[in-house]
Amino acid sequence: MELFRYRKTIWGQEILSGVSWDLIWVFIGAAIAFIIAHLFYLWLSKERGR
Repeated sequence: MELFRYRKTIWGQEILSGVSWDLIWVFIGAAIAFIIAHLFYLWLSKERGR
């Protein structure tokens, strides 16, 4: 699995062409986990404030 895609210019230099879409589900899952953890933290801090 390639994480980054490279290509060569007409002068032979290698440049970054893009990023693989294979890992998008990892980042979506991490974002959802972060949102759930943040909501749980807010819920716990609200109960302690009472």
